[in-house]
Amino acid sequence: MLLQQSDASDELELEIFLQVASKLDLTSSKAILRRHALVLRSLLSDVSPDGKLWIRWTSSTE
Repeated sequence: MLLQQSDASDELELEIFLQVASKLDLTSSKAILRRHALVLRSLLSDVSPDGKLWIRWTSSTE
């Protein structure tokens, strides 16, 4: 019985997530800019003691 309740809860959570996600406009200029900013922020790992930015390059296969 507990397992069935858990499964039903997971299904409801997934359904709510899909409903919210379907309402998002991921192609808007603001959303695209936000994604690019997140990528850039992830590439900038740290500032060295001399004030220069270190950029961390990672392979997409990692």
